[in-house]
Amino acid sequence: MRPVIYSSEQVQTWEQSWFKAGNSSYGLMQQAAWQMTQHIVQYINDVIPENQKIKKLQGEEGHFSVGIWCGEGNNGGDGWLISAYLKQMGYAAWVCELAEPKTADAQRAKRYAQQADVNIYQQFDVLPSSVLMIDAIFGIGLSRDVTGSYQTAIEQFNHCLAHKVAIDIPSGLQANTGAVLGVACCVDLTLTVLAYKAGLFTGQGKAYTGQVQLIQLIPTNGSLKPLGYLDIQPPVLPKRSATGHKGTYGHVLVIGGDENMGGASIMSAEAALAVGAGKVTLLTHHKHHGAALTRCPNVMTLSMPTVEEITVEFAQQVTQGIDCIVIGMGLGRHAWGKAVWDAFLPILESSVKNPKDDFEEVEDIKTVVIDADGLWHLANEQVNDLKAHAHWYL
Repeated sequence: MRPVIYSSEQVQTWEQSWFKAGNSSYGLMQQAAWQMTQHIVQYINDVIPENQKIKKLQGEEGHFSVGIWCGEGNNGGDGWLISAYLKQMGYAAWVCELAEPKTADAQRAKRYAQQADVNIYQQFDVLPSSVLMIDAIFGIGLSRDVTGSYQTAIEQFNHCLAHKVAIDIPSGLQANTGAVLGVACCVDLTLTVLAYKAGLFTGQGKAYTGQVQLIQLIPTNGSLKPLGYLDIQPPVLPKRSATGHKGTYGHVLVIGGDENMGGASIMSAEAALAVGAGKVTLLTHHKHHGAALTRCPNVMTLSMPTVEEITVEFAQQVTQGIDCIVIGMGLGRHAWGKAVWDAFLPILESSVKNPKDDFEEVEDIKTVVIDADGLWHLANEQVNDLKAHAHWYL
């Protein structure tokens, strides 16, 4: 089964329904912090060389030193508990407290860390040197640009010469879009709780998250419809039949290549043939046909009409008998590219109309691949119910 992605609002709804059922919010925080502590210790053992642990960065007690940067919310509460658990396991854990905890659970977590004799610092210039830093500053609820002392803290965190781990999501990264809200922590490992969030894999997310490890704590909320799916397994290409022909192995339509931007669409068409498509048609500006056929004569070509002639009816006509639509490479963001996108979007939507799950038979399903400028046009759609469908690959 493919891993699923949720929005931050869905994850928050998931948590609240768990609490309304009578489960403890602080208990969930303890469980999350304990599980993340195990992954942090494993990361230390797997990644950090012994000479760094012993010779270079000894803590005050002669043990490996770990710094946790805590904000005021429940993400900071996770950090306080992690610091206590690491301290109890023999690590010289310390906390850089950026603000007093505001939530009841975070306040309780700080008291627990104090009882475990975790050292606490409020000033950057007195922080102990450590080979591992943990970001527990902001969680998934952040929706504003990071400014002031928090901006300074994140910049200081990024400048530290250390391995870095983020709790749930790198602070400063928007959980739904992957946009950097002014500044964001750049880490080597992200321990995300309950579910994968969309922002970990979209926008600038992948440049900041490092390796992403999911920490599953409670049963899935079946009432929440996933926002999308992760396709992390390499494709397995079927063996060719001795009696097959090119029509047996599917027909791919590649759409893109505005005037002077034909290269990406030509390479995409060539790649589709290389991975096993029986037939590939390249729908692009007529100026690119010669280059496409010279590079790969097995590709068939169609000319995209003028802006005025690009209609839904045209899109319906050229997608008849097509098994896979690939759109966006070199499409452009001007009038021509927008007209193409608008004409083909209803086809992309209707090809996967309301499947109940990944396995339901739906008439005339077309696999859809959206890339490059296609993603830009998709991001600018204002249709509220436009979702990434199970047969869409982004």
